[in-house]
Amino acid sequence: MTKRWRRWLLGLLLAVALLAGEYYALTCPLKFHSGLWQRHAGLRDRMLDDLLAEHLSTGMNRDEVRALLGEPGDSQPLWYNDLEHSSVLRETYYIRDNGVFFADFLVLYYAEQDGDYIYQGHQQETVDVF
Repeated sequence: MTKRWRRWLLGLLLAVALLAGEYYALTCPLKFHSGLWQRHAGLRDRMLDDLLAEHLSTGMNRDEVRALLGEPGDSQPLWYNDLEHSSVLRETYYIRDNGVFFADFLVLYYAEQDGDYIYQGHQQETVDVF
């Protein structure tokens, strides 16, 4: 191999390594951080797994959840007629854009207990933004 080919190959390998490192830095999972979650919506999808596994737990009241996540993008009551609870509150938090026409949201559900709303569970939803 000539010196010219070696330099070209070395340059190519360096470019691939830099691109791979940049891709990893943009997509690797992050530990949940309340301040980052509230200020940088673009990082939420990378913190979501840690949030759900380590920080958000059934039984937390709505004020505790909002201290972690900030104000929700949407909050609406859902009314049920059953013996367990009289009403459920549904709050949504933006997670990420999912293609051109869709966005992913984290939906939290609270049940009313003794005048307070207690976190009961969550689901992720993909919503058409048009």
